[in-house]
Amino acid sequence: MELWEKLRILRVKSHQKQIEVAKQLKISNTALSNYEKGCRIPDIKTLKALANHYGVLMDDLITGIDIPEPSIIDVGQMIKKGYIVVDGHEYRFDKKTAEDIFSLAEEYHTPMWSSSALRFSNEIKGLDTTKIDGMVSIGSGVMDIYLIHQVEPIVSLMGCDVEKVMYVGTEITPHLVLQYKDGRVATIAHMPEAPFALYINNTDGTTISIPSTSEFFPNLIAQMMEFFRTEGKAIGAPKAQTIAVAAIIETAKEAKKTPGVWIAVK
Repeated sequence: MELWEKLRILRVKSHQKQIEVAKQLKISNTALSNYEKGCRIPDIKTLKALANHYGVLMDDLITGIDIPEPSIIDVGQMIKKGYIVVDGHEYRFDKKTAEDIFSLAEEYHTPMWSSSALRFSNEIKGLDTTKIDGMVSIGSGVMDIYLIHQVEPIVSLMGCDVEKVMYVGTEITPHLVLQYKDGRVATIAHMPEAPFALYINNTDGTTISIPSTSEFFPNLIAQMMEFFRTEGKAIGAPKAQTIAVAAIIETAKEAKKTPGVWIAVK
């Protein structure tokens, strides 16, 4: 497990925002964000401060020792207190855990809101999904963190029935191929500096090009506020889509271990 992964997990498990940790450590929020993305490496002084803040040994941060992801127990404690917004960027759960979280929310009658931001971009909202034959998605960042932001728009537009996933490409430029049960295909490419973009082929031969996405964060916030205003009646992504996204990402991680081989989505 890389340093940036450990820093992100430790902060999430402590239920703190980046801005809160940065303020306590007297570093900029941008610096902490870069540490958690793997864009920068903290110096020894900052690394020691981070270890002390999270109550771990500095050696554990530096060495290859893994730190467990936030568990359903962490989320369960929040569910029992009332409303919860599950941000897919922070909570990267597998399918079984996603299902357990929804079951727990239903048991405690806790309104559940789950989504990433890009599905709310102006360019994606209102698209006709009935004639999509295939898609190509391009996005930036490290695949292990940012994959959800490409998978969720695909699922929201093409549906949940992805049958299998194949990993191809390189460590720097990883690609995924998602094949649906009806034979349709979506491909995903990660490029470090590329904007998020979608290219959609329709069954009538037309192509929709979305070279960049806009206003997804304001639209996301508006949807979140509507969720609270309606006391949980307005949802982010439908439950089935959220679980499908978790299953696809879980499968993609497995597919990465054996490039060029189809791995079935369970």
